[in-house]
This record gives sequence, structure tokens and C-alpha cells, in this order.
Amino acid sequence: MDGLNQLTAAAHVINIGGRDYRLGPLTLDDYGEIENRIFSKRPDPLAVAIEKLDRLDRKQQEMLLGRAYDAAVKSPAVTVDELRQWRNTLEGFCYRFWLMIRKYHEEIGLRDAVELVQQLTGEIRAELNRQVEDADGLPVGNS
Repeated sequence: MDGLNQLTAAAHVINIGGRDYRLGPLTLDDYGEIENRIFSKRPDPLAVAIEKLDRLDRKQQEMLLGRAYDAAVKSPAVTVDELRQWRNTLEGFCYRFWLMIRKYHEEIGLRDAVELVQQLTGEIRAELNRQVEDADGLPVGNS
């Protein structure tokens, strides 16, 4: 029955500080929020280019500004590598945990989820990591 929990969107349960919390699997909506989160962390390509202009000659400035403009106006997409890198950060882990825990615990905000994760050590942290990774498979809950 491997994967049945994903197919049925079954919740995982984790005990933190003597309290059971239910974690729902990520859906396509959640992946959209993750993508928006990653976009919000990207620097503005035009601002980055402008900071470097004074060190370049005129031709290099034009080339840099042209590339920065192209990057700024093209339709953004998160690459698989970019997603993997973000997932492996503490921010990525906490954000995914929050997306999963809020499905059953609407009162828990992102800051609360970060605080819950920061409380954990050792075996409980490893168990939470396993459950977050297990629940973070293919997006479910979509028609």
C-alpha cells in the first residue's frame, strides 16, 4: 500500500511537547505558495545590475542592463535545482512544515511553526523531518 497516504491525502501525526499535531500533505496550491515564496527571495535583476554599472565601460553597461531587463520581464519559473536548494534550508523546511500543519491547526502561524521546529532536537527532529519529507511527495488534493 505504498503511496496510499498520498492518494488519500491522509494526515501524518507528530507529537511535539506532549501535543499531537496533524500534518496534511502538500497540494498544488501549496506548491504555488512555495514558488511565490522563492520568487520573493530573488533579488531584482535591475537593482543588482545598477549597483555594478560604475565599474564597467559603456558597452558592458549596455549589455548588463539589457540582460537585467530581459531577466526582469521574462516570465519567472522556479527551477528544480532552485527548489531543491531552498527545500534544504531551515526556512524551506519550516515553511513546508507550516503549510502542512496549518491544514489541521489553522491557529498556527508561520512564526509559531518556526518556533515549534526550533524547539526540537535529536530523535523528535529526525521524526519530524521524515514526516515532512514523506508528506512532501506529489501534490494531492486536486481534482
